[in-house]
Amino acid sequence: MSGLSSIVLSQPTEDEARRAFEDLGCIVCHRSGGIAKDWSDIVKEFKEVYAGKYASLDELVAKEIGPEVKERGFGDPKTWDELFTLMSTLSGKPGDPRVNIVKSYLASLLGFEKTPTPTPTPTPTAEARGIPFSLAAIIAAIIVALVVVLAYLLTRRR
Repeated sequence: MSGLSSIVLSQPTEDEARRAFEDLGCIVCHRSGGIAKDWSDIVKEFKEVYAGKYASLDELVAKEIGPEVKERGFGDPKTWDELFTLMSTLSGKPGDPRVNIVKSYLASLLGFEKTPTPTPTPTPTAEARGIPFSLAAIIAAIIVALVVVLAYLLTRRR
């Protein structure tokens, strides 16, 4: 189950999403009187303004949230995933699995089930583990040559 640890397995509650939002450090900017809307204002806006207004989460970001983020000078997200990648990077927590809790909860407010699908973890190649193939081949050739020379020397002694 290690490959699934970074996904949301069930729809999070508002309390779980709010806690994740706070733990991720989003409240540094997203607080009352801060740079951006606080959690309660975001939730209220999603429920009262955005619900039923857009056919997709990407359309919401392209038409509403992205331009607002861009206007404030924090980037130019065009899709739902780009928005959360940008926000998690700004908070210093890119790739943190708690981002998925916030994404999933907010998507659910708009009637979208945006629970991420697990991506398979690729098996690292020898090169990714730090040994280039060419180096491994050279080492193998040297070992074979040493064994051949050693065998030759041992047979000559008799």
